[in-house]
Amino acid sequence: MPAEPFTPPSAWRPAPPRDPRSPHVSRFEFQRAPSAVLPHHHTYRFLYYAMAVLSISTMGGVILGWPSMRAILRHDGVLAEACALGATAGELCTDQELRFGLIYALASWSSQGGRFFVGVILDRFGPRLTTSVSTLIFAVGTVIAAMSLTSFQPSAAGAGGANASAFGMTVGFFLLGLGGAGVQLSLQSVSALFPKNRSLVMSSLTGASSATAHTLPIL
Repeated sequence: MPAEPFTPPSAWRPAPPRDPRSPHVSRFEFQRAPSAVLPHHHTYRFLYYAMAVLSISTMGGVILGWPSMRAILRHDGVLAEACALGATAGELCTDQELRFGLIYALASWSSQGGRFFVGVILDRFGPRLTTSVSTLIFAVGTVIAAMSLTSFQPSAAGAGGANASAFGMTVGFFLLGLGGAGVQLSLQSVSALFPKNRSLVMSSLTGASSATAHTLPIL
């Protein structure tokens, strides 16, 4: 087999620029590229931004409101069925505090540690599907947490009476943390619609998660 002729470096041609729409680029990177922003996205980008801020401020960091929610639950005697009969609302109950600590620990892990898995899914399927699935997870967590408190009837002393489900609250708050983290991360891609102010938009979307501290006390 004859050898191929040698091509001198002076005859080499530079590689063509990479097309951001090529299959070798992830869908998330494709939507981040300024050249890949569709024309109708520029028309509705402020609407997309407003909806992203609203979604993140109500779901992005819902676990940040746990201290206020814990005070309300403790005052009402939630998960205090093992406390001493006739205990006052402000009296410390070790069993109740341990259950609250377990709920918060798992919810915090899902909100922070779950971001790794959210990032993998985001690179694989893109922000649209990730946002939809995360919102669904958040909704399921809200329903489970609400149903676990449905049969609860606070007593005058803050203990005793029909109580809530510790397992239901744990699962519910775990899903709330995971879904909220997914919503926050996936909606960061809205900043690609503002190429000249991308850092400003991204920082405002990140800061919007701090406003989620009001969600749990309201619920």
